[in-house]
Amino acid sequence: GHEVSSSHTWDSDGDYTITVKATDENGAESEPATLKVTMPLVKPTNELSVKIIKPRNGIYFHGIKILPILGQIVIGDITVEVRASGDVQRVEFLLQMTCGCGREIVHVDTSAPFTWDWNQDYDDDELIDEGRGVPLMVRAYDSEWNEAKDNIRLIKL
Repeated sequence: GHEVSSSHTWDSDGDYTITVKATDENGAESEPATLKVTMPLVKPTNELSVKIIKPRNGIYFHGIKILPILGQIVIGDITVEVRASGDVQRVEFLLQMTCGCGREIVHVDTSAPFTWDWNQDYDDDELIDEGRGVPLMVRAYDSEWNEAKDNIRLIKL
């Protein structure tokens, strides 16, 4: 026999059933074997983590994902959504300052679901990112001020 491996990434949270069948060199097939999984996989620990889930890997038009792509393009307003686990007490949303000299906190959310309504122009129509995209960062803190971070680059029109 030959060992075969495969991987898959789910685009949405939910319950999924994985079905596998094997075929031998004579064309005979096995009975299907199934495995039920729930995504995201919930970690049994209370480890602090944070991830930007919207916008992520798509073209968004006024908050609606209209096309999946690698990277992020946002046209119009969007609600930035964050998934956090652990004892998260505070999530900060940060953008690069228009001078390019650091990041500034543009919103703080202290209750789940952690979101930010990005409904204003980022740079007053000045080209400051030179086509590389705007860096968006989130920082999550627990009650003891332990920190978790995530960041993406996006083009915001």
